Amino acid sequence: MTSLLQEKLCEVHTQAPPPSKDFHHLTVTKNEVIWKSWNISFRPNQEKIFPKEVKKLHKDFLLDEQLHSKYSMSKEIMQY
Repeated sequence: MTSLLQEKLCEVHTQAPPPSKDFHHLTVTKNEVIWKSWNISFRPNQEKIFPKEVKKLHKDFLLDEQLHSKYSMSKEIMQY
């Protein structure tokens, strides 16, 4: 029987509040949670800053308090 769920269950992206211009992207799939973060900097010496990506299983993501506090996700997103 084919699953009715799509591969991507939820996808949310946002920009950090000022003065930061960082960009965050959260994707929840059937198997894992993917968190991508881009640090935006206008300094010429930091032009080669690459995005960061964290992939975790659902249960590992929910237990990772450090990740939650580091990126300050809203409670509504975490409950979802």
